Amino acid sequence: MLEYVKVTKEIYTFCKEEKLKLILCIPYYYDTLGFPSELEELIDQCDEIAIMNYYKKKEAKHIENEVFYAKKHRKKISVIYELKKVGTHSLKEINTYANEGMEGVEKSFEKLESIYEDVPLSYAIHDAKAWKGLNDE
Repeated sequence: MLEYVKVTKEIYTFCKEEKLKLILCIPYYYDTLGFPSELEELIDQCDEIAIMNYYKKKEAKHIENEVFYAKKHRKKISVIYELKKVGTHSLKEINTYANEGMEGVEKSFEKLESIYEDVPLSYAIHDAKAWKGLNDE
């Protein structure tokens, strides 16, 4: 993890020099693995954080620390929702909104916005093919 933080700092320095935006995509659980200070450093070393928050019903709880650090360092947050079908890459029902579709995603995101109303939040979908599959059915 220390090497990841080090390389991210180098990349962010390069991006700033080249006037490029760096959006860092991370899973929701780095802090629970014993890396809270590394998580904060990662969030500080990007323009925006994209959190793969693939665990339904606990979305707000799972991003508490990420939101705290993003506020502290004035970073935007994108929350990524999984739409691939259950069973794909060992996904379980608790990990994906495939059955709830975009209506479920939007409902979850509205709840996050109401909880974290003082933080610039957006959401993204994993992935375009899975999203298209929802619309094809």
